[in-house]
Amino acid sequence: KAEKLKPEATRNFLENAFQQGEIKTAGTDIDSMMPPVSRFTKNNKREEKKMGIIDRLKAFFEKYFGIGGNRSFFSKKEE
Repeated sequence: KAEKLKPEATRNFLENAFQQGEIKTAGTDIDSMMPPVSRFTKNNKREEKKMGIIDRLKAFFEKYFGIGGNRSFFSKKEE
């Protein structure tokens, strides 16, 4: 909530991170969950905001990854 991220995109990103065992910062996944920020502002505030979001996501991931053992963080139907 503090970063005003899009809830569904953030949940999907974190679910994938926990399944893959890492936070991936390349690509457009982080941008897709960010609130609208002008790319043309002085001092590139968008990039600063993105780096802050990445830091918070990494801290969350490191705090909770591995707590559930080998099971997925989000429950899935077993085959």
